[in-house]
Formats: sequence, structure tokens, C-alpha cells
Amino acid sequence: MDFHAHAGKKGIFAFGNQLNYRDHLQTILYNKLLSMNNKDFDYDGCNFTEQNMYAKDKGDMLSKEGAGRVALYKQSGLKHCYTIEANYNISR
Repeated sequence: MDFHAHAGKKGIFAFGNQLNYRDHLQTILYNKLLSMNNKDFDYDGCNFTEQNMYAKDKGDMLSKEGAGRVALYKQSGLKHCYTIEANYNISR
């Protein structure tokens, strides 16, 4: 897990990688369980799409391929890598 602070979106949410069907279901289920057990975790704010793996960051225009979760997955094949984002001071 790679942890970051976020200024725009409220609450806590995760970014994950697009995986094969079975592994993708496990990723979704894990994050759904997090949301059911933590009122501040926003499942609807999560993103597990291929587009999110390769998009350019709006701020610095660098590809998200350099993000820890994407790079680790591509280099090692480790499937369940996440970026956890949490707002600086506002929950959902």
C-alpha cells in the first residue's frame, strides 16, 4: 500500500490496478469490505480501471505508470497493490 494525502476529494479511497477477472473481483471485494467496516472509507471514490493506471496526472502531467502500485505490479507481478488516498482534514 502506498499512502497519500489528497486535497480535493473527501474521505479515504483507493486506487488499484486493472487485473484479470478473478483478481479484479478480489480487489473490489477487499475495498468493499473496507467501506463496510470504516465509515470514512468511500468505496464509490475508488478507481480500479486500466485508464487510471496509465493516465497522466493533472498536476505534473507525469504518467501514473510511475506510481508505486503500477510500477510494482508491472515489475514484480504483485497483484494487490493499492494507492490509499485520504483527505487532509475532511471525512466523507
